Amino acid sequence: MNRLKLALIREYEDQENPPEFHNPQNTVTLELHFRGEKIAKVMGNLAITQPTAGLRLSGILVKRNFSYHLLAPSDLNKYTDMTMSTISQCLTVPFDGDFDKMLTAFQGYHLEQKTDCSVKVFDQIQATINVQKKFVVLDWISSPESDMYADTLIASLLKSSIKSEEMALLSNKTTMDVDTVSDDHSSKKFYPSTKTISSQAKELLFTNLLIDSLREMFSLQEEDFVVSTLKHDTKNDTHKVEKLLAFKIDNEAHVEINITSRQIIRCDLDHVRNMLNRFLSNSMEIGAN
Repeated sequence: MNRLKLALIREYEDQENPPEFHNPQNTVTLELHFRGEKIAKVMGNLAITQPTAGLRLSGILVKRNFSYHLLAPSDLNKYTDMTMSTISQCLTVPFDGDFDKMLTAFQGYHLEQKTDCSVKVFDQIQATINVQKKFVVLDWISSPESDMYADTLIASLLKSSIKSEEMALLSNKTTMDVDTVSDDHSSKKFYPSTKTISSQAKELLFTNLLIDSLREMFSLQEEDFVVSTLKHDTKNDTHKVEKLLAFKIDNEAHVEINITSRQIIRCDLDHVRNMLNRFLSNSMEIGAN
């Protein structure tokens, strides 16, 4: 082993920073010290912006040997042998209405009309209506944020259809199921509250939409989510019920969302909080009481 050590030292002695070679005795503890911090070199389009204090960069971290490089996705094929693929999604949603009704369903969202039958929503998703075949086609490039927006549009279209069906059902009370309460003297019929039916259906729709989106974004399972109920006493001696959704990301970061008020109670990750705030603000119509 000593001869091997001397041979390695001679081989690398001409280098500017030659490596150190150790030949410890058997059963002797050897401690190696490594630098804890890692330095990444920013390259390509990300390096165009002049760095400032507090500037946050987002890109793809590439490790080559013992070097790290931070690249924009568009520069991946320029500096590496890898290529980046995109997934284009196309989804057909049943919708019985015209173009104006579709715009009403998307009311409150950022819209940009492209043609007489299509509109771009959130600058990412193209929505095209086919009035004759009664459906809306959604086209978008898949990403965690775009997929969340697509779920929001799907829920908005379905909500618009459900609302029309409820109104048609309520207009013909002879076909509606009712609850009958009788006592010794009289019998009364109670029709269910349309507001109660609508709010419960929309809140359940939004809860399922939110859980499905979060599962896809963070690779979570159904059992990772905990839905609880919180009751408050109001001034009118009534109880206000709110639903809370809690989960963990990577079993470390805690997230709590008030489903009823659409408020984030706790979120340990700033980028997740920003993404959830955009999602909640863009879906205020879904599940609103």
